[in-house]
Amino acid sequence: MLSGALWLDTMIDEIIFACCFLYSTIEYIQIGGLIAYNFGKPINFKDLFH
Repeated sequence: MLSGALWLDTMIDEIIFACCFLYSTIEYIQIGGLIAYNFGKPINFKDLFH
């Protein structure tokens, strides 16, 4: 019973980590896209932080 609960807890931690990792990856892609879009002109910080 204890090992089952421990396994479940570990799985939940893994899922949370995976979700956070995916979310931050998406954020980096969005920021990278904005920088690429603004390449060659001064970066407008208002566009970065809507």
